Order: sequence, then C-alpha cells, then structure tokens
Amino acid sequence: AKTPKHETMAEDAVYELTFKADGEGELKDAPEVLNEDKKSYKFLTKDGEATGKFANGDVFEGKYTNLMRNGPGKYIFKKQEGWKCEASYEGEYKDDKKHGMGVFIYPDGGKYTGQWENDLRHGEGVYTYASGDVYKGGWKEGTKHGEGVYAYAPKDSPPVKMLLIGSKDASAEMEKLTGATVLDVNALAAAEIKAESDLGKELKGFQEAKKDFPTTLKVTLIAAAAKSTTNGWILSDFPSTTEQAESFAKAELYPTSMIVVGDSKIDSTSIASAAGAPPPVSATPAELEWALIKVKASSLLVGEWTNGQIAPNSTWILPDGGKFIGKFAKSQPNGEGVLMTANGTGIRGKFAPSLVPDPEDEGKMIPAGPASWTPINLKTAPPPAALARLERIVRRARIRVDQDSGAAVEALDNTIPGIPNFQALDDAPPRVFGFATPTLEGIPEILKRAKAEEMSKVFLVNTRADTVVYLKGEDGKSLSYSPCSLAAPLRSYDMTVADNPAAEDEQKGAVFKKLEIDWATRLVTEAKEGGLTVVNPSNPSDRAEIKFDTTAPLTCLTSSRPAPEEEDAAGPCEIKAALGQYEAPEDEALVPLSYENLAVSDDSLVPADVDRIVKMLKERDFGAEAVCFCNRTGQGCVPFLMALSGLFYLVKNPPAAPEGEAEEKNEDEEKKEEGQKEEKAKEAAEAKAEEKPKGEAEGEFPVVLAIVAAIAEGKGQDVKKEVDEMVSRCNQASDLKADILKAKTAYKAVEEKAMGSEEAQEALAQARLALQRYATLIAAHAFVKAKHEEEGATFETWLEEQKAIKEALASIETYDFA
Repeated sequence: AKTPKHETMAEDAVYELTFKADGEGELKDAPEVLNEDKKSYKFLTKDGEATGKFANGDVFEGKYTNLMRNGPGKYIFKKQEGWKCEASYEGEYKDDKKHGMGVFIYPDGGKYTGQWENDLRHGEGVYTYASGDVYKGGWKEGTKHGEGVYAYAPKDSPPVKMLLIGSKDASAEMEKLTGATVLDVNALAAAEIKAESDLGKELKGFQEAKKDFPTTLKVTLIAAAAKSTTNGWILSDFPSTTEQAESFAKAELYPTSMIVVGDSKIDSTSIASAAGAPPPVSATPAELEWALIKVKASSLLVGEWTNGQIAPNSTWILPDGGKFIGKFAKSQPNGEGVLMTANGTGIRGKFAPSLVPDPEDEGKMIPAGPASWTPINLKTAPPPAALARLERIVRRARIRVDQDSGAAVEALDNTIPGIPNFQALDDAPPRVFGFATPTLEGIPEILKRAKAEEMSKVFLVNTRADTVVYLKGEDGKSLSYSPCSLAAPLRSYDMTVADNPAAEDEQKGAVFKKLEIDWATRLVTEAKEGGLTVVNPSNPSDRAEIKFDTTAPLTCLTSSRPAPEEEDAAGPCEIKAALGQYEAPEDEALVPLSYENLAVSDDSLVPADVDRIVKMLKERDFGAEAVCFCNRTGQGCVPFLMALSGLFYLVKNPPAAPEGEAEEKNEDEEKKEEGQKEEKAKEAAEAKAEEKPKGEAEGEFPVVLAIVAAIAEGKGQDVKKEVDEMVSRCNQASDLKADILKAKTAYKAVEEKAMGSEEAQEALAQARLALQRYATLIAAHAFVKAKHEEEGATFETWLEEQKAIKEALASIETYDFA
C-alpha cells in the first residue's frame, strides 16, 4: 500500500490554524500563510500544539517547532473514493517529516508500527498487510531490509486450542487477543466439587488430604471443559511433563499450538511432541500478539531481506515444523534446496515455476501458477559435521563381535546359555536383572529365568547407544556385531546424537535409524560377499573370518521397527522377533516381553539419565514384572541402574516395622545400648588416631561425605546406609564402592609407570566415573525419597536447588586421586 502524500497548500487554498494554548489566530489566504518553501508557515511565529485543517479535508493535530511539525502529532487523511478506511499517521515528526516511532494506517486497511526516518519506514517495524500477512523485521528507506520474518495469513481461522506456558497475566492477555476460554484446572475442580458429582467427590478426597490431583483427573476435567467450548480454549501451565502430555491423546485433546512465555525450565519441545502439538513458539510477555500471529500463520519466511525481497538462501517454515532451506526468487521458493520433514528427514530437490508460452511474445515462456517441487534424489541433505562423522564410522569402522570370551567377568554367572555376565538383585523383590548383550538364542533364557522367579512378564531396557546387528552364523548361533575402532576396540560409539546434543528426540531417532540401516546394510552386503572380518575386542590382533547364514532374518537390537511380515522382507526388525525363531517345547509357555531403548553412556553419567530411568521405573509393575538392564559388557552403568531400581522400589514400598519395635525397652536393653554406643565412640577415636585420609575408608571419599552432609534434615547417613545395602545386593563382584577402589588402584599403578600418558588419563577417567556413579546414586536416592510423590519433579531441577550436592558432583570431573 502506497503512503498517501501530505497535501501542500495550493495558492488559493484556505485553511485555519488554532493554537491550543490560547485559541486565537484564525489564518486565511494561502499566499499569506505559506513561505516560499510551501512547507513552513509565515504567521506561525510561536511554538506550541495546534490543529491544522487543510482545504482538501486533511487534518493535523500536534506540535509545531521552528514553523514545522516537530515532535508528536497525528495526521488524518480525508477518505477518498475507493479507500477501505480513513488513512492516518500518529507518531513522531522531524522538520515536517515522519521521523521516529509511529503508526501508519493505510487506505487499504494495512498498518505499519515501527521506526521512521525522513518520511520513510526505516529501522525495526511490523507491517500488517490488508491480506492478513504480517512482516516483522528490518526496514531501510521504505523497503524490507535486514533480518525479518514474513508470516502468511492463515487460510482459515478455527477455534484456538493452545497450550500456554507462562504467567497468569499471559493467559489473561491471550484471552483478550483470541476470545478463547482459559481453562483453569483448580476452578474446574472447584465447580465439580461444589456440584457434588461423582468426579467432584473423588477430587474432594485429594483436596482434603492436601494432595495434588492426579494427572488422569486433571485431564478428565480439561477434556470435558474443552469439548463444551465453541470459541476455543487456552490451557495455562499444563501439561508440565511429558507424562502429563502423553495423556492428551487418550483424552482426544489435540492442541493446535504451544507458546512458551519468558524463561521456562520445562522441556517444551518434548511436551509439545508428546501432546501432539506443533513445535513450541517462544515469546516475551510483550510479544504475545506476534507469537499468536506466528502459530496461526499458514507458513513463515525467515531470513535476510534486501530491497524488499528475501535473500536467495533463506528458510520457508511450514505449519507442521517442516521447512524448505534453499534458493528463493522474488520472495518465493525457486531453485535447489532441501525439504526437511517434521521428523528430520531431508530430501534434496528443486522448486521450479510452472511455465506457459507468452501469447504476446512467441518463443518466450512466462510463469503460470505457483512453483512445483521435484526431488532431485531421495538422499538426505548434506549432513552436519557430527552426523557426517558418524556416517563415516558406519562405513569404515572395524566390526566387533560383542559376545567375546574376554569380556566375561569371572565372579559373575556365565552359565546361562547366551546371557553373558548375568547378575540379579539379591533378596527380591524387586526382580531386577543385569547382563551383557545376549545372543538371540539367549533371549528366551531370560524369559525362562523370569518365569522361574514367578514373574508374569519381562521388561528389557537396552542402554546401548551404538548400532547393534545380529547375524546368524553357519554354526547356528546368532551373535551381535557393532562398530569399533582398532585403537580402542572396547569403547562403544555414541550414535544417538544428530547434528547437536540439543536436537529434538524425534530428529535424533530419525538419524539413528538411518545409521542403523546403513550399518545393517553394510554387514549383510559383506556377509553375502564372502563373510566378515571380525575383531575380538579383548585381543584386537585376533581377527577371524566368519561365514553367515544369509537366509536367516536380520535383527537389530536397538530398532523399534516391527518384524517383516514376509519371510524374504528386507530390513532390520525388533528384538522381539527373535522369539519367533525360538521353537519352545509344547509344554513350555514363555512370559511376554516388553522392550525399550534408553541410551546411557558408559563414559559419562548426567542428571537427565537419572530422570529418564526414574520415569521408566514409575511405569513398571514390580509385583509381576522382571526389569532387565543390558549393555555391551553387563558392567559400567548396569550395576548403577540395578541399584537405582532397587532403591526406587524401596521408596515406593517401604518395609514394615518389625513386631515389638514400638514396645518399651527394658532396663537391661538400655544398658546394652549404652555400652554399644561407648564401644562405637572408642572405635571412632581409635580410627581417628590412625590418621587415615579423611573419608577414604571403605570408599568414603570427601565428595561422598559432602553429599551426605548436604542432604536435608540430617538424613544423609540414612540415605547412604540404604544405598550401601542396595549396592551390596547387586552382586559382590559388581559392588559400586569396590569399583571405585579398583579403578583408583589401577590408576595409581599406571600413573607410577607412565605419568601423564594416555593410558594413565584413561585410568583416571574410569576412576572418576566409578566415583561419580556411586555419588550420583546417593544423590538420586535422596531425590526420589524427597520428591517421588511430587508430579513433574526432576532430578535435574532438584540439583539446581541443592547447590552443595551439585557442586560436589561437579567436583568429581577434576578429582585428584593422587
């Protein structure tokens, strides 16, 4: 929309000027009014606020300085024929020109709010076009220039279904902007309780017990209220966890948008995905209207603008989160680029305009209609550096057999066929198993063991982060094969990271599946071409040529895809397909198996790992279910996860107090206890006299003592005692405390021989990691005891509140065992 021009006075024009200060001075006859520049006014001899009424009907009301408009003012253009509305400008002036902040309403209904310079849009501003499109970004001399976003108007306006994470003020403001109904869980619950409905009575029970309403009841309330509204709904600060969000689909609540206002600690991306909402949009409290425009837009153009057009290499974002990154012409996709789907799959292709012959110029082609998309090929987009590195690993890595005899731990149970390094949590319940990566033939053995323990089902947690493929050898055994380097054959690659650690889970999953397929394809190809050259990780110089049964099904340990329906179908299938290859005796029925991938690195341990495991444990039925953890060796993170599971069960199912414990003690018992206390005090004094390094007796390093001391209400010693008892139940050979001392001893032995060597640094890293697992287990148990009933609580946020514990855990990274 073009800017209407200010009218200058014709020589015969008549207008009036009235100063607000005194109401005097009616001026007539243009030749006497205007100076030779036709802009300044002869008889305007003093500054002030005035109203100028022009002969053409325009009106200006504002401030005059130096005989010209300067400062704030409002100019209203008389409505002309064909205009949709009255045009106006309200804002700052400088020397009779728009300059500074101002709002211009155009004759077609468009509106610009932003900065001006020398009568032109210049700086930052928002232009709302008559079509409903909105541009927010930079301007230069009247045209779009610099960073900017162009939001195309929605094709329709269905009722709003919004998740709004932020302040209550944001909810009230969004209600004004959309006209939708804000759903408040507490208000809905109060109404049900007042109505004394069945649901209200159930809610009242939780209210009287001063407990938070369960997620299921909250979602029931919200679903009923949402379905009764016709003007749309806004849900404030709920859901706040992925568990809550996952319940939305069951209740047929399908949010169409999610806006996060201000700083929020919740994982909004995961919550949006779990709730079935599009990717979230972040906004400050002052940007709510712009955030609403973005979530309602049919699509967005994002990039640099020059002379009113978007730069050739820009981004077009689609409503579902997919996007086109590539060439543009005249602010339209035109040329080669990559079309990224919402799940992270990239397809290289080309947008080209549809062309038809020009009827007025023979031989010339002109555009007709929108550009069409044509894939150039179905390969993924050029990968970022991290992904490119992983793809090279898949192509070039050595092939490692996971079930090598050198990985067997002598003190662990290696007698169960196909289940290396098996260990179980003693004194069940709960039934928790840990082991190294099994053979396919070993998987039914796990189910047999669970059945023997009177469990009715098995839940298997695979913690491996690398690609694992099973192939059946000519000897009939199905072993697993994974990538490794010749320099460090025992170390496993982390294949779960896409282009960056903060990538969305769905994107990571898509990348991992591609790597998995590539690895499986390589193994099958080489197996069919004559066999695989396999490295024994315990002895890298020991390599073997292995022949395979290429007609046997291919199975990936970490895949979530279903088994092929046809016998000759290509591609990996889920580990449960292995049970289809096991022919159980007629009198033997196996218990059902559930399965989940939860990658936990054996080289590090982060709070998010604890949160993911605790979330999984909350969903387990320990009364009927055996929980199993497996990684490559059955060591590393597996004993930690077993102990954490046992402690979680202990918190949820505290042991009953022994009979007679509450009875009064007789005099002899009290004397006996006094004697025991004196004996303990004496032993403590003797231990101190021996001047042992502080806290190092029995693995009690200073960092552990610091965590114990920091646990609230003086319960640190009780927490540590429960942890130590649970650790000892895992298996004496896998004692986390013993692991620390063994790792420390190994480090000192290497350090004395080769100070500063890579071998010494590796030993030091392993010693620190062993200490980190034990210390984290104490902290995690304290967290679960304190927060297990609090919905949405996470170990990660709890550590932010427990500064001393967080600092103690962080200090392990530089802990000096010397």
